[in-house]
Amino acid sequence: MNSPQTQLLDMASDFVRLQHALLTTWLNANSGSHDLETLLDFPKQCTIGVDSQLWQATRHGLGVRFVGPSSRIVDVPFAVTHRDAFDPGRLFDFVVSHPPDYYQLLTRQREAFYTLFDTLVQSRLFTIEPDSLHRPLFAIRSD
Repeated sequence: MNSPQTQLLDMASDFVRLQHALLTTWLNANSGSHDLETLLDFPKQCTIGVDSQLWQATRHGLGVRFVGPSSRIVDVPFAVTHRDAFDPGRLFDFVVSHPPDYYQLLTRQREAFYTLFDTLVQSRLFTIEPDSLHRPLFAIRSD
C-alpha cells in the first residue's frame, strides 16, 4: 500500500488530468465566450461530456464548479486558463467527494490534509504558480 504522500501525489495527478479535460471541454463548448478573467459572458450552467460521462458545470464568482458521476466535484475557483494548476482547498474537496475507500490513507480532516500537502510543497513535489492577480496556485513538479 502506498504512503499518504504518494497517494496525495497520485490523487493530485488524477485531479489535474480531470480538471484539464473538464476546463478544455467547457471552454470549447463555450467558444463564443471570451471573458476569461470574470467569465461574465459564459453561461451560468451547462452540461458537458468528458470520458463518456456527463458533468454539470456551474459558473460562480471567477470560477466554475463541475459536478459529475456519483457527485464527484472539481471546483476551479479562479484562473480557468491555468488548466494544470490547482488550489489545495479544491483538491481537498475533490478527495472528500469520493467514497471513503477511494483514497484509503488520505485523511478527510482538512487540517491534517493541509499538513500532508505542506510536506509535499516543502519536498518541492508541488510548485507555486501565481495567476495574473498573484493568487497562489499549485502545480505538480514535472522534472
